[in-house]
Amino acid sequence: MKDKKNISKAHYCVLDDDQLFLKRAELKLTSNLKKNYCGSFVSTGIDAIDIAKKTPLTLFIVDIDLGTENGIDIFDKIKKITPQSRVIFITGDKKMMQDASLRKRALEEGGIDFITKPVEWTELTIKIRNNLELMSHQYWLEERVQERTNMLIHADRLATVGTMVSSIVHEVSTPLTFIKANQETCLYAWKKAEGKIENPEVIDMFEALIRPSLEDSLHGVLQIENLLASFRKFYKKEEKISQEDVVLVLKDVNTLTTYAIKKNNIIFTINNFLTDSFIVKCNKQELLQIITNILNNAIDALKDSSKTNRRLYLTLENDKLSRILIRISNNGPAIPKDKVEDIFEPFFTTKLEEAGTGLGLYIVRQILQKTGGDVHLENRTKEKPTVDFILTIPTVPQRR
Repeated sequence: MKDKKNISKAHYCVLDDDQLFLKRAELKLTSNLKKNYCGSFVSTGIDAIDIAKKTPLTLFIVDIDLGTENGIDIFDKIKKITPQSRVIFITGDKKMMQDASLRKRALEEGGIDFITKPVEWTELTIKIRNNLELMSHQYWLEERVQERTNMLIHADRLATVGTMVSSIVHEVSTPLTFIKANQETCLYAWKKAEGKIENPEVIDMFEALIRPSLEDSLHGVLQIENLLASFRKFYKKEEKISQEDVVLVLKDVNTLTTYAIKKNNIIFTINNFLTDSFIVKCNKQELLQIITNILNNAIDALKDSSKTNRRLYLTLENDKLSRILIRISNNGPAIPKDKVEDIFEPFFTTKLEEAGTGLGLYIVRQILQKTGGDVHLENRTKEKPTVDFILTIPTVPQRR
């Protein structure tokens, strides 16, 4: 999640047809606010509207009497362009300040304060600074609310997909049971009849063709059953925290990613350098999810590259802090430098719109940090020919 300091800073704009006042305002305000805030100083409503179009998060300081124009009317147009903008009205006409209907209209149009000329610059500086801070904070909160809303929508979609997959798994499992039973029955019948059949041609045909076909089919059924079991584990809603063997979890991960790896001609290598406990305290479903997510990202990176020698590595090792390190490396292209800082942000993605949601790595980090772990990136360099994602997961002390 982005820090408030990193979001675009609010802007302020002074609109007044008095050129001497504008020059005075620019001198005083830029000096008092220094470089912390950006300001514009314009003399026409058209200029102010242009600024509103370019910088939606703007605090306007507007003179009500602009000669041929009315400041309240100008801000009414601005507000229709950018509802996030705010305004402080100023005037040198005391009659205007005393006009109750005018003040009422100014407030209704979004005026948050009134300033009279001659302006007390220190007071105006404080009001501008306070309102810009408030606008920035409000903008930051609205962004977070939108992020959470988008995440809830996405989570609802995933839940729908999970329900569909669960239904598909159930529907596939039923006929698969019949197929497996029929194949096993055929093999059983052959074993019963094997010693009673004397025709050598029949025996040769069964041993050379039928028996191997049945055994291969049974092996294929077993692979499908393992895949369906992995799908059940992946989509099953599981809230409980348990102690899990990382190596065993990787078997399910391997099952879920094998097809994509083979389809894209990727050489996949698992290196297990664990010398100590490899039991972790986690939600098994979430652990399965995060490892599969990183692997799928690596597969996507490799299949989009022009490399013919596509390699994917998963390395398990311990560190000195009683943690397991899962390093997932691929020899695909480096992540662009201008994207590196944002890859763990929600809804940021380098994939096409139909291929990515931008939530994967964000969710990976959230899950790992919840367990006391984390994930970080080591980008490809001239000296290091792989892009590495390193997952750290605390281990559970084992009794000796």
